[in-house]
Amino acid sequence: MIDNFRNESYALSFDFQHVSFRFKKITCGEFVMGASDFRKDTLPQHKVKLLSDYWMLETLVTQKQWSVLRGKQMEDMLSESNFDVFNGVGDDYPIYLITWYEAVEFCNRLSELLSPYNLEASLPTEAEWEYACRAGSYLPFSFGDSLDGRQANCNGEFPYGQYELGIWRKTATPVYTFPPNQNGLYDMHGNMWEWCLDWYSETYYTDSPLCDPCGPLEGCKKVIRGGGWRSRAECCRSAFRDSDPPNYRGRSLSFRIIIKQKPKNHELSE
Repeated sequence: MIDNFRNESYALSFDFQHVSFRFKKITCGEFVMGASDFRKDTLPQHKVKLLSDYWMLETLVTQKQWSVLRGKQMEDMLSESNFDVFNGVGDDYPIYLITWYEAVEFCNRLSELLSPYNLEASLPTEAEWEYACRAGSYLPFSFGDSLDGRQANCNGEFPYGQYELGIWRKTATPVYTFPPNQNGLYDMHGNMWEWCLDWYSETYYTDSPLCDPCGPLEGCKKVIRGGGWRSRAECCRSAFRDSDPPNYRGRSLSFRIIIKQKPKNHELSE
């Protein structure tokens, strides 16, 4: 049962089993997606229109949020993993070792809880993710044109936009460690890669639709965005695209969710 549900003009929030979920409202609009000075899978730059507002979880899904909805503790997941070293364990650290399928199951469980409010949860499409990440900026990062590990959690020994080496923490950080972007979203750059809803195609931008693009109909890998604590700074750019098989479990791969109004059911006229 959801408690303390609040839907305000700029945010949506609720508690589940005394754990808070806070979302920021992302107002629909249009933006230029991709980058002209980067990898070929970010070409061509193209205009995208998002036709519906949505709310995006202000942080990556935390280990505490995961445990109350999925009933599995991070410690148990670590014991089942083949990795020898883990980076970041605690309630306020992002969840990881999560497949795309498990992230979708998490969204489905949350949708069941939100059904009385006529809302549903999902992973963001790649376009919804980049639009929310940019927060109105067309620079490489929402906060500017350089990154060295001080502004976001990445491998600052490979900085972007400068020659001076930065910081590499070699671990994840709690979700509120760095300042949010202009949309009030934390860790859109770095800390953990984020699953998106779309199948990945290197050439998708050449013929993607103008309105609400949602990726190819099929594929072998799912889009991941944002970069992680192990990533070079360039991988944390707003436009950077990468992918992983949907059954992959990564120690620097997590997810965040969006909420939308359920589509209205239109009865067929007789």
